[in-house]
Amino acid sequence: MNTSDVTKAFEGVFVSILLIAIFATAFGILALGETAPSSEPITSFKHLEVRPDEAVVDFGDIPTDADALIELAATLFNYGGTTAKNADYLAAHCNCQMIMNAGSDNLVDIDATIIKTQTEYFRADYRIEVDCPLKRVFGNAFEIIISERNYTCTDMDYLAYQKVPNSIVTEDGRPTADWEPTKKNPLTEEQREVPVYNSTQEGIFEVVPYNVTVDTIKSAEITYVESEEGNYYRVDMVLDTSNPALTERIIDTIRKGSSDPNAYYDVVTYSFELWDNGYFKSITFQEVWKAKAMGMVNFVTDTTYNWSFSYSAEDANPDTYVNCKETKDAILGVTEEE
Repeated sequence: MNTSDVTKAFEGVFVSILLIAIFATAFGILALGETAPSSEPITSFKHLEVRPDEAVVDFGDIPTDADALIELAATLFNYGGTTAKNADYLAAHCNCQMIMNAGSDNLVDIDATIIKTQTEYFRADYRIEVDCPLKRVFGNAFEIIISERNYTCTDMDYLAYQKVPNSIVTEDGRPTADWEPTKKNPLTEEQREVPVYNSTQEGIFEVVPYNVTVDTIKSAEITYVESEEGNYYRVDMVLDTSNPALTERIIDTIRKGSSDPNAYYDVVTYSFELWDNGYFKSITFQEVWKAKAMGMVNFVTDTTYNWSFSYSAEDANPDTYVNCKETKDAILGVTEEE
């Protein structure tokens, strides 16, 4: 199976974190710490986790039987992915903080954004230095701080992609980067698949490339929450890392990055909130993977990502969100020159 765009979006993060830990552990200066969400998102979206004004969907009663819970969890997840794909507008934001403990904490914010309509798709991922003594010692040789951006539309048959070894937070708190193309960091289509983002495509919309099915869910708990903002389902799943189908679209990423053909996912937990009308409210997933890096260092990474969703036309307007507009202008410029 070909690697999806969602897989590629996380590949740089996996490999870079791994290289940092390998090098630092070899010199006895780094013990990998834990991850925790940042207190405030750095995005201009105004309608995150606001219920769309759509009719309630009847998913039936929540069962008590373990197998029936797994079946309903898979149904809710795939329904949310289909609804997101078919949505006229979607804006999603992920914000968390990577903490590496090296005597003193090394703090890096991870900020990611997706905007999609039925004709355009944009994604940007930033790793922003908060307090990183490791980078002050070794510089950015191991790509601790990087930025990535992706763009496609229905008039394009490829996905434009770029990665640069820097990130910037503007005075108004907006993450961006110095995107000036270079020979080493060109704006290129590479070999990346166009992600699923409009109703004419097969599959579901995804932010992470795990195959979530009744066969890959180990256990599930489902709660129906009533609130003034709108009612929703909260689904907590433990995914079955012993089933290779779960990670078949992402496992090569960690094995390539670690040079360990036996690298594996040890724990994957996946929680999501789905409005009672079938739209994702939020998604949180935690992953723990292990490898014997470079054949000599036992390596463990534990990361949690927190995504929130908006279906507002105001939030998901590619022409008003400045990071997306800059990307589009750059791509159109490259296209015109070619």
